[in-house]
Formats: sequence, C-alpha cells, structure tokens
Amino acid sequence: MDSSPIVLPKPEETIDPLTPIKLLVGSINQEITIIWQEARLSKTLTDMIIECGPDAIIPLANVLPDSFKYILEWIRYHAAHPDPVPSDEEKYRTDNISDWDKAFLTRIESHITAPDVDINNRYVKLDMPFVILIESNYLDIRGLLDLCCKNIANKIKGKQPEEVKEAFKIPVESIYYKPPATENGTAAINIAANSTAVTNGVSSTDTTTFTSVVTSIDTPPPTTPTAPMNVDHNSM
Repeated sequence: MDSSPIVLPKPEETIDPLTPIKLLVGSINQEITIIWQEARLSKTLTDMIIECGPDAIIPLANVLPDSFKYILEWIRYHAAHPDPVPSDEEKYRTDNISDWDKAFLTRIESHITAPDVDINNRYVKLDMPFVILIESNYLDIRGLLDLCCKNIANKIKGKQPEEVKEAFKIPVESIYYKPPATENGTAAINIAANSTAVTNGVSSTDTTTFTSVVTSIDTPPPTTPTAPMNVDHNSM
C-alpha cells in the first residue's frame, strides 16, 4: 500500500482560470466581470473569492470606477503576459520598467479629472496615478503597486520639496474639509514613501525631500493664537 501523503490541491487551483467573477465597483455598484485568471493578480480579490466562492458577487465599494478601468487594463495585460520573477538585484531597480508599463503610466498621467478620494475622513483631490497607487495597495496587486512606486521614485530623484509638489500637483489647497483629521499621513504618499521600490531606488536625500513634502501637505496651517483675556479682579 502506498503510504505517501495525499496532497490536496489549493482552493485557488480548483477554480477554472476562465471562470467569470462579478464585481460591484464603487458606491454606484458598477457591475464589472473579470475572469479568475485575472482576479488572481489581486491578493485581496483572491482571498474574497476563495472565502465567498466564485459565484459570489464581490463588492469593491472602496474603489472608483474611473480608476478601476485602468487597473483592469493593467491586470488583463499582465495576466496574459506574466512578468518573469525578478532577481534580487532587479527587484529594487527603478529603471527597469517595460515599454508597455511606460505607456500605461503615460495614459494614467494624462487623465484630466482628479477624483476626490476619502482618506482619513478627508476628501483629497488626487491625480490618477496616486489614486491607482492607493487602490493597488488596497487590492494588494503587488506588481502594479511596485510600478506606481517606481514611477514616483523616478520623479523625485534630485528634486527639492517645492519641485516635488509641482511635479505631483499636490498643493496644500488640494485638501479640503470633511471633519477635521485626527491622523497625519496622505495615504498615497505614505504608501510610496514606505515602499522598498522607493526607499531602495532613491538616495537618502531624495527620501528626506519626499518626507518633507508629506509633512508640509498633511500639516494644517498654523492658527493665530488668541491673546489672553485681561481680567480686572478688583472690579469683580
């Protein structure tokens, strides 16, 4: 009798790669269908589909339909054209972006309307590359997140804080009211600043510059102190 252990397939291996997966995207519940082979590039989607089953409709309320169309474009291309596993030396370079990915970055940077994104109970008007960075982090699409971070790293090399603000079009005025924030940290910037693709791809001077931009964007302007009230105790 064969005493070798029985190896069961992983749950994700039991689903046909062409199985359609229905998603409800954004607050408007826009219905989008992808296939399992594409969904697997997102760890968040993979986990949800395995837990709920491939027949379930997966809600993605935290993702904007306008940005998801770009994410879906990237997913579909890379599902059909898988990237080779990078070596340790290649992993942290920022000058090894493929021609297709360069063209993709150009398309998202040319997106005119900056969407309003809810971050830490504030509405923040962000350009599309930052929105996609935030959402690829939420969806845990490692390849797309690394691409967005490499793009940011390449743009901040050698720049001063004011030049970085201009390059990313992120003036202080881009943050406007939705109740006062209790936490600092513009999500897109912080994700990128903490990414190994950025920290390994730029110098310590560039990283310091980027951090100073984050602080200046996310710190509310100082308020004028109120002069103390003079009280005449003799008249009381």
